[in-house]
Amino acid sequence: MGLPPFYRANYKMRNHDIHLEALSEESRKYILAFLPSHLAYSNQYSKLCRILLDFQFLQAKLNEINVQALIEDYDLISKLSIRLDTKKHLKLIQDTLKLSAHILATDSSQLASQLIARLAADR
Repeated sequence: MGLPPFYRANYKMRNHDIHLEALSEESRKYILAFLPSHLAYSNQYSKLCRILLDFQFLQAKLNEINVQALIEDYDLISKLSIRLDTKKHLKLIQDTLKLSAHILATDSSQLASQLIARLAADR
């Protein structure tokens, strides 16, 4: 089972970069909102992991949707059969987003600094 036709026509992933800028606002919001669950339910785990590790995707979803929706995307990982170290890294990002949610809800431009500071402190 592959991606739905809408995604094949509108979602461009090249070299793990997400190119959303050419899409209409409605299409961009739809992709940001639903792509992770569509990837999970179509067993495209490696693509799901890539987007959940892609800063551009995280920032775009935070800007266009909200921090809670971004946090919930990481819940999709718990049921997947993926490498344990990958699952651990994704859980660490989710925990970081949870700790930063009150800041990111009011200022999405703080995503990079929050990730860097909190992930570096976790080392």
